[in-house]
Amino acid sequence: MLAHRIGADTVQLQGKKAVPPGAVAAVSAAVRERGWHLVKSLALAEGNIEELTALALAYSPHIDALLLDTTWGGGSGRRNDPTRARAIRDAVDVPVIVAGGLTPENVAAVVREVRPFGVDVESGVEATFTNVAGCSTRACSPHRVEAFVRAVAEGDS
Repeated sequence: MLAHRIGADTVQLQGKKAVPPGAVAAVSAAVRERGWHLVKSLALAEGNIEELTALALAYSPHIDALLLDTTWGGGSGRRNDPTRARAIRDAVDVPVIVAGGLTPENVAAVVREVRPFGVDVESGVEATFTNVAGCSTRACSPHRVEAFVRAVAEGDS
């Protein structure tokens, strides 16, 4: 398993659709047998809050943390609904990590409203750079990462 070869101690289970709780339990058993932790993602924009809460509660006994993203697979840059994230966070007994459209400009408010264990960011700290040939590309911006970290601390104070 790749996690073992690279010395990781946490595995994230993510996909393009909901994973049945029984499958999460089987993966969890294999992961925990090796002394690792399991984080499971949940797409908050993909269903009603009652169904999502039931799914989160079914996952909870088998995971060490729950990642609340906007869509299955993440990386969409679409903002999550903090009210839904807070409802799930209040329902489960595992740490919750919030993702989905977080930026330096909005993460403090999300941290204050949801009170998550952690936050996850990808596109929210990217910027467009143009190389000497005039080609543009998006990449992680050190300035946006720094601003993001400051904003998380501000929201957590």
